[in-house]
Order: sequence, then structure tokens, then C-alpha cells
Amino acid sequence: MTLRRESLVFIAVATISFFVSATVFQAMSIVLFAMVGEFHRSAGAEGAAYMSLGLICAASGRLPVAMIPRIGARWTIVCGSFVLALGFFLAYRTSALPVFYLAAGPFGLAFSLVANTSGIYLIASWFGDQSPRLLGVYLMSGTLGGAVGPPVAEALISSSGGWRPHWLAMTNVALLLLLAAMCAILPESRHRRPPRLPISPSLRIGAVARRCSHRNSSLSPLPWWRPRPV
Repeated sequence: MTLRRESLVFIAVATISFFVSATVFQAMSIVLFAMVGEFHRSAGAEGAAYMSLGLICAASGRLPVAMIPRIGARWTIVCGSFVLALGFFLAYRTSALPVFYLAAGPFGLAFSLVANTSGIYLIASWFGDQSPRLLGVYLMSGTLGGAVGPPVAEALISSSGGWRPHWLAMTNVALLLLLAAMCAILPESRHRRPPRLPISPSLRIGAVARRCSHRNSSLSPLPWWRPRPV
């Protein structure tokens, strides 16, 4: 029995979220610790790498919002996967720790492109009324990746004899996920408009209250700051 298109889309975006959450933030601390020891740098240099990663990630947070209406969520994730693989390869070729700061930039950019914004858009586009439940599973996959990433990175570094094989392995996995995104996330998904998610009763009550308040204020002939005559 073949999987439906919706299932392929969800498996692809959940796997990418798992991988990028495992490798970009959590596991990078393990690899940076090994790199700092080899390059004989201080812990401040490791913190500077994290700062550059966080700054690029925050600065590019709205980039997928601008890219999705133009090229679609599928190609946004594909571009992000390519940038992620490029960052891993730059980290693999690092000859000094300051050079690694150049690789931390693509890490932050790729995280913005392939993580929550694009994944949530695709799930809402393909699954309709089932999207709230699947969004929880999708976000849980990213959290699970953050828990699995550090022990996997430590095992790779200890078994392969260094941090370079770890970055090379992550480069290959990112390229495989790029191909998986191209095959599993179909271009038809970008032509579907995401459905309106169900509104919770509390939000509906708040909207009614604001509407009634606005109606009462529009009927009042006096400004709100002037007391009414008794």
C-alpha cells in the first residue's frame, strides 16, 4: 500500500525538523567543545560561535515568510537544506576556529528556512482540520531531535576520532534530506491555501466581547475620557 501525498509531506518535514534541531543548536555544543580543544581556544570563542549563529537565525526569521509566496514552501525547504549542507561542509573544512564563524551563519539561515515556518505552512496546507494534532507531533519531532543530537554527536566524535568526520557525515545527511524534500514535498502543495484553523472558545468569546465593546463605544456621543452627566 502506497503512502498518500499528505503522509509523505508530513514525514519529510518532520524528519527535517528532527535533523536540523539535533544538529544546529544542541549537538553543536559537543562538536564545538572538541574544536576548541584542538585549536587551543577559550570558551569565549565557543560562545562567539553561538552568538553568530543566534544573530543570523534571528535576522533571517522572516525570510521564509517572504519566500513561500514567491517560490513555495517546497523550494524554500530545498534551499534551506542546501544552505545547511553548505554550512556543514564549511565546518568540515575549517582550519581555524574564527573561520567556523562563517559556517555558523549558514546554520542559522538554514534553520530559519527549513524549520517551523515552512513546516507549519505545509502541514496546515495539506491536512486541513487534522493539522492542529499533527502540528503537535511535528513540534515534538524537533524537540526529540534536540534530545537525541548531543549523544549521537558525542558517539560519532569518539568513534571516528575527531570532529571532521562528524561534519562530513552531517553534510551527506543534509544532501540526502534535500533530495527527499524534492521528491516527497510535491509542488502542488504550494497552490493550496492553508485552511482556517478552528478557533478556541476563549478566542471566540474574546472576539465577541471586543465587538460588543466597539459597538457600545460607537453609540456613545461623548469621548471615553469625559464623564457623563448624572
